[in-house]
Amino acid sequence: SAIHFRTDVERVLARLSPEDRLLAALLVDHTRTEVSRILGQSRSTIYERIEKLRVPFIQAGFAPKVRRGFRTSQANEAGK
Repeated sequence: SAIHFRTDVERVLARLSPEDRLLAALLVDHTRTEVSRILGQSRSTIYERIEKLRVPFIQAGFAPKVRRGFRTSQANEAGK
């Protein structure tokens, strides 16, 4: 249900650093390019941070088994 989904997302967000929580919040309403401008970071840095940000969500089951060549097994390895 929507309540469980929200609770699960909040659990993942709670484990993130304040900087990563800010990044996740900004990505809800802004493009990656806009986020790079807001944070004063290069787009490549934002893309790298997004890839790292995906790991805890994938590990929590918020992604299909394969996503753009990034398999769950790779996420598990990256999270170690």
